[in-house]
Amino acid sequence: MGKQRLVHGVSTLVTVLYVGGLLLFFSLMFFQTNCACGGSGRKSVSLSNLKQAAIGHEMYVADNDGFGPSPKSWVDQVSAYMPNKSERVFASAHEAIKDGEYGHAYFRPLGDLKEWAVQNKEEVPLMFDSTDLRRNANGGLELLPDPPRWGKVNLMAFLDGHVKAIRERPRVEIILPTP
Repeated sequence: MGKQRLVHGVSTLVTVLYVGGLLLFFSLMFFQTNCACGGSGRKSVSLSNLKQAAIGHEMYVADNDGFGPSPKSWVDQVSAYMPNKSERVFASAHEAIKDGEYGHAYFRPLGDLKEWAVQNKEEVPLMFDSTDLRRNANGGLELLPDPPRWGKVNLMAFLDGHVKAIRERPRVEIILPTP
């Protein structure tokens, strides 16, 4: 009987050590994964923010007969179309961007255009990572950070609503219909 108790105690100890080792192994794997994805996680948040802002912009354009917001107050005008009227979607999630800074700019040449008329919407920038961190920042692509904000890429939303990471500053030509 004493031998049986000893075997049972040893097998219980082995089981506890085995399960404890597995828990330790998986928790360390999880910890390493979480630490390693911090930058890409923030980049994903910024891409999502740009996409939400682009959707809000599309709703604004639909309500304003095809015209976009004024470049001088685009955040104010488009935020009315955001859930809870949140302005945080206009901010970059990059670690260098502090509270109260935004980090995205509106492509100023869209200011006086009837955006529905633009024929190459998939090539025309709408909002992008910017060196101008102020609210309602707007301008041309000279505001793109160089070196890029996210390592080798900057983030950009396009007039058709898609968002992507870009490696090089795009050459932009806005194509309008000929009368």
